[in-house]
Amino acid sequence: MPPLGIRMMASLELALSSGELRLTSTDPDEQPFLDYRYFSEQEDLRRMREAVRQCVSLGDHEEFNGIIDSRLEPTDEEFSSDDNLNTYMIREAKTGQHISGTCKMGPDSDDMAVLINSEELED
Repeated sequence: MPPLGIRMMASLELALSSGELRLTSTDPDEQPFLDYRYFSEQEDLRRMREAVRQCVSLGDHEEFNGIIDSRLEPTDEEFSSDDNLNTYMIREAKTGQHISGTCKMGPDSDDMAVLINSEELED
């Protein structure tokens, strides 16, 4: 049986960083280039560090003594400095959102695509 525990997760709402979606080929079956660029703005890193530290502080509160034996992540080393915490956050960053800001692109045969090969919007 896996160990029992609780999980606290920090979430960065309204990030200042923005990513890039770029076509890599004229072939509609070729995957585009996608770079989320998480934490490319220093203010996003600062805000997330603050949120992670708040989670750790909550977990360290005496009210959790009977529930939490130890913290798994971030490790003490990862938590020891801003630079180490930045490295941890960048490595572990995930999105809980769908990618937005562009129309679904695809071949004429894709009923869900709104941008087709002819570079016109599909009705």
